[in-house]
Amino acid sequence: MAGWGTFGDQNGTRANKGWVEENGVPCFVFSDQPTRVRFLTQDITTEDIMSQKKISREEAEDHIHTKLSQDVWIFPKSYWEHSIPSIPNKRFFSTVHCDGKSRCELCAENDVAKGNGVSENKLLPFSVRRRFAIPVWVYDLKMVLYVRGAEGFFNDVATYIGKHGSAIDFDIFKKGKGFDTTYHSIFDGKSEEILPEGLHVISPRELSFSIPHDEIRRRVDGGPAKEESKSAPKSELKNEPDPKPEAKVETRAAEPETKVESKEFTIPFGTHKGKTFDQLVKDGNGEYIKFIAENSAGEVQKKAKEFLGIA
Repeated sequence: MAGWGTFGDQNGTRANKGWVEENGVPCFVFSDQPTRVRFLTQDITTEDIMSQKKISREEAEDHIHTKLSQDVWIFPKSYWEHSIPSIPNKRFFSTVHCDGKSRCELCAENDVAKGNGVSENKLLPFSVRRRFAIPVWVYDLKMVLYVRGAEGFFNDVATYIGKHGSAIDFDIFKKGKGFDTTYHSIFDGKSEEILPEGLHVISPRELSFSIPHDEIRRRVDGGPAKEESKSAPKSELKNEPDPKPEAKVETRAAEPETKVESKEFTIPFGTHKGKTFDQLVKDGNGEYIKFIAENSAGEVQKKAKEFLGIA
């Protein structure tokens, strides 16, 4: 196993010039102009591990893929990504990282569609695709960014790293627009520059592009982030009368009021978007509430559990 080997066999956003921040991770943004980078991987071969640990080739390859590659960048890390299709005059095409382990809220909506007979991935509300990511040193920006892309793009890079090792440079860029966009790399030869010492690189194990529930809903629903959940500053409430102590006690003690609130809660997404839990029960779709309680997250899951009495 040389270079990246068979890496493909692994099982709130802020924009800046040349990169975008996703969940605190600075990610590279491709442009039409080639950008010179160096992929920050270590050259560790199966033979190295066999010699060091005195184990068989099969055991060495397993050790690299299941253990070593979690803490050291040997090849790109794979992850799953949902596509959020565009809706004219409402939202732009977007994507959301999918953990893949615990089934995210968009997976839950896809499962509902599958239950209704949708079998093709591309026809699901939020189709899913496999993506890869890896850190690079961007010479022009003098910073570490994380390149995300499809397996084909990284396979081209892996060909050269397999022959020459990781201490080589590439020019990476894109061609076309929209769904016709393609991503490319050009081998630029052996690295002539010495990288700065002490570069901060997030380990493969810790790298995540997951975003909060509110940001996911913003991308799905379109438009700016909702403000309802923010508490008004005290200065804005100074003319409001203070609630009487008796009213507070009565509100807290009245369990039915919590039930009424959850019954009237409006589902913000999916097949039953715009309906209340009470309407779902009357329509014979009460099982969807249990599904949301077990597979969704945030306020939606909380209200579903309250309605079912399992909060």
